[in-house]
Amino acid sequence: MAKPPRDWFKIAELVERWKIHEISINDIEQYLATGEIKPSVNLPLAVKMGTCNQEPDCDGHSISIVVEGHALRSGLFCLEGYANIKWNSLQSGMPSSDLKVSNVLLHDYDNNECYCFYDSYIVTKDEIVICSGEVTRFETMHKLNTDTTVSTQLISIASDKINPKREKTLLTIIAALLEFIAGESEVSGGKMKHPSFNNYSDLIIKLSELEERGLSQRNLEGIFAQAKEAKRRH
Repeated sequence: MAKPPRDWFKIAELVERWKIHEISINDIEQYLATGEIKPSVNLPLAVKMGTCNQEPDCDGHSISIVVEGHALRSGLFCLEGYANIKWNSLQSGMPSSDLKVSNVLLHDYDNNECYCFYDSYIVTKDEIVICSGEVTRFETMHKLNTDTTVSTQLISIASDKINPKREKTLLTIIAALLEFIAGESEVSGGKMKHPSFNNYSDLIIKLSELEERGLSQRNLEGIFAQAKEAKRRH
């Protein structure tokens, strides 16, 4: 059964979701502050808010907020002015802020009306969320991959690096095994050749039958040549 779609994500969840792209919590905080990602807040029942109009001050540039009445509101609201929020004392282990004092604006997703807080309302950073539509927009714009299978493969490829010393040791081991198979090494005082293989080419043909494991004839020929060279230099 497929999981139902998410309505929103917390900041910490996006860090986990985008970890393959090395996007940190500080990066997301910056995107929220600059408006590259639009934050939201999920308000519980009975939050007193007023409908707002924005009017220019006498200088024609500053904006003053005029509150027109108030009503109880709840639900998911788009938050404008994230950069203005002053995070201060910890509440439940998280930085908190009074959104009324921060003078932020909220937009209703249903009718796009603008609201502000009529009374003080304390939130923690953990209560700031990003709606799923905004997450999809950001991922599409920046071509972020969130496929966990592909992400796991990319992580595996990125971490699958052998340091030069270990690579040399492995190639030397391969060269030694080739010598054993070809009967070119001393074993118990005499030389023994593996009965299943006449020469290196015969061994390569047999191994290349396991091509689904990445053991193609071309790869094996290259690896064996590197192994012999490493053994010669050792």
